[in-house]
Amino acid sequence: YGVRFEVADVFEFAAPSRFDTIFFSAWLSHVPLDRFAGFWQQLRGLLVGGGRVLFVDEHLDERAKESYPADAQIAERELRDGRRFRIVKNFIDPKAVTSQLAELGWRCEIERDGSDWIVGAARPAI
Repeated sequence: YGVRFEVADVFEFAAPSRFDTIFFSAWLSHVPLDRFAGFWQQLRGLLVGGGRVLFVDEHLDERAKESYPADAQIAERELRDGRRFRIVKNFIDPKAVTSQLAELGWRCEIERDGSDWIVGAARPAI
């Protein structure tokens, strides 16, 4: 089928080739705000001309299901077994993300799928 899967640190990933489509789910909301621009710059370098990025993530309206003890982007999650973890979590505000991406040179459309989730598609504007 020609499908190739890679596992790597997404912030350090250097692919040997470029891709037509990059897809990720429930990931964009875990990108720290101070790494957002660099992350999208990296994605641009991984795409062939005319390539696109597709993503699925949680809408901003779902923010209340997390606990944010101190930092607005660090949530604390408790698992069923009682263990607690602190994670980066920035729920997606479609208008804000579309605007941020436009400033970074991307054309982006984000739609809500009728539930907690948003579906986005972005292409470099140039």
